[in-house]
Amino acid sequence: MKSQSQELKQTIEWLMANGFGDLSFANGDADLYLTNVGVSPRRIDDISQFNSDQVVFFGTLQ
Repeated sequence: MKSQSQELKQTIEWLMANGFGDLSFANGDADLYLTNVGVSPRRIDDISQFNSDQVVFFGTLQ
């Protein structure tokens, strides 16, 4: 997943630029969840506040 971090940043920027991250319930904002083994998923309500540089990626999710 670490190799996908630049693409993840670009995707979040695209979501923000196209109105899917403006915290409006009226237009279907994107949902972002961080998961980890043994821990409940954590929802990031404001995707503009997500910084992928501060996340340690594990696994092989594409």
